[in-house]
Amino acid sequence: KHKITSGFFVENTVIVAEGELLSSGIFQVNTCGFPPLEDRETSLSLLMGLDFFGGGVIPTEEALRLSSLENKAVNDMFVILSDVWLDSYETMEKLGVVLDGYERCEINQSFFFQLVATITHQSHLCPLPLTVQPIIWNYDHCLRLYPTPDMIVLADKSEQKAFKYTGITCFNPGSFANDSTFAAYRPCTKEVELSALES
Repeated sequence: KHKITSGFFVENTVIVAEGELLSSGIFQVNTCGFPPLEDRETSLSLLMGLDFFGGGVIPTEEALRLSSLENKAVNDMFVILSDVWLDSYETMEKLGVVLDGYERCEINQSFFFQLVATITHQSHLCPLPLTVQPIIWNYDHCLRLYPTPDMIVLADKSEQKAFKYTGITCFNPGSFANDSTFAAYRPCTKEVELSALES
């Protein structure tokens, strides 16, 4: 019986295939999936403070100080909206209401789960072949997900979603313009509150 793990398999995707080499020279695949994902803590311990965004090396003392600040910020959060049209009167009215409170929404996993699995295991936000998505090589490093992040926000106008994937908080705040939906993220607890304005 053949098994394929979660994610999108496109041209140039890195995969691990397990199977049997037949006498005819054909490799018959039994299991096909992405390479194992290195968790964030392991990556950070191996990188020893190297900043991939060009900031040099972050001293251990500074990393500990930042971690301490994050752990103390229990009530701090990011409010994340996508598909916001600031030139729309209706959107501006909705933005005014956002500050009044938050409402929890039920979530489920689907296409979004497959997308998160793909980009995390490929360590890239756009792991598509060159024939589909050309690459601007000078900026490709900005799309890399190494080390593994604490949080991934994939914001578009599709339905709100939030879940944990291998310890990574992943969510889509939904469309603020179409559905009046948004999300609030607490870095300290890594919790996401999916919210929407009442119609």
